[in-house]
This record gives sequence, structure tokens and C-alpha cells, in this order.
Amino acid sequence: MIVGAELLGLIAASKTVTGAAGGICGFIMECKTAPKSAIELSTVLHQKKRVLEMLLDDIGTMSPSNEHIHLIRQIVRLMKNIIRDFYAKIAPLIGCTWSRKKLKKMGFKRLTGKIGAAMKNCKARLNWAWSRVTTQTKLQQLRDGMESLSRIHQSLC
Repeated sequence: MIVGAELLGLIAASKTVTGAAGGICGFIMECKTAPKSAIELSTVLHQKKRVLEMLLDDIGTMSPSNEHIHLIRQIVRLMKNIIRDFYAKIAPLIGCTWSRKKLKKMGFKRLTGKIGAAMKNCKARLNWAWSRVTTQTKLQQLRDGMESLSRIHQSLC
């Protein structure tokens, strides 16, 4: 069983991950010009993915007996999959012909907006859930966050 302090630390880490994953969308869509190179974009995405992998390793060392931990682990894994699948879709576009106009034409602006919104939504739910008292409410908020991320992930596949 995880003690309170460890659980709070894990929640804080999870919220950091939602921010990191959402940051990918921001990086891609907020660039005034395309990234200088495919390597530049690839490096950023790889760093974000590494954050998730490290967190997954940390969570793996904790007791899975707590339902909260199980849900958080699922959320983090889903974030990682979203990053992987988003990168798989965008990778062919980051050659010399890659541009914001091309992204927009292919619907990526809408897609990145949806992913960013889902990440923000999940982060807000985590914040809200852990400021409340009842365990059932916390669990329900985590489940809702999982569902919104799952829907986004399905639209990527």
C-alpha cells in the first residue's frame, strides 16, 4: 500500500506528464516557421517520450494494489502511446517540404488542437480530483480523464 506522501508525489508527476505531452502540440503549432530540421523536431519529441518512460519506470516500482495507482499508470501509458502515434503520423512530413500550410491542409492543426485540449482536460481533472476529499470522486475523475484521452488516441490510429 502506498503512503500518502508517495501518492501525492506520483500525482504531481502525472500532472507534469500531462503538461509535457501537451507541450508537443504547442511546439509544433506555435512555431512561426517549420522546425529548422527533421532532427530538431525528432529530438524534442524524443525528450518528451523519455520523460514518460522514466515516469513509467518509477511507477513500476510502486505497489499496484491501489486503484488510483493503476489508473494513473494507465493514463501515463496512454500519453506515451499518443506521443508515439502522433510522431508516426507527423514523421513523414518533417522533411524539407514540411510547413504549417501543409499541416493545416492535412488536418493536423485540428488534430493537435484536439490532443492539446485532451491533455489540458486530463490535467485539470487531476488537479480537481486531488483537491477534493472523497475517494470515489477522485477515482471517477481519473476514469473520465482516461476516457477523454482514449477517444483522442483512437482518432490518431
